[in-house]
Amino acid sequence: MNKEKISKIKKAFSLKEKSSFWLGLLQGGVVFFYIALITLFISRAQVLFGELNAITGPAMLLILLVLSILFLALVVFAYPILVFKEGNAKKAISIVAYSFFWLLLIFIVFLILLVFV
Repeated sequence: MNKEKISKIKKAFSLKEKSSFWLGLLQGGVVFFYIALITLFISRAQVLFGELNAITGPAMLLILLVLSILFLALVVFAYPILVFKEGNAKKAISIVAYSFFWLLLIFIVFLILLVFV
């Protein structure tokens, strides 16, 4: 590949060029997809692991909770913190706000589909 094609590819995947609107959509989509995967995992856990005793089950659930909180915090707040450290507080706040907006919209659509379908 020549340098021109490489620079076009880098520019296409660069987060600095994306607007807060699209970054919020990306973050909201990743959070929704992760929650869906964890929900699927928990619903199938008994099939995968069998019966768990009184200590193992809650311990595994708490470890999963801590890991989920860490992962979701990184997804939602890592890039806005970097943007904030670069001195662009307005963009950092708008990214978090758009992430909240998209998550709320995805939740409402999911709720409507759940109720009416």
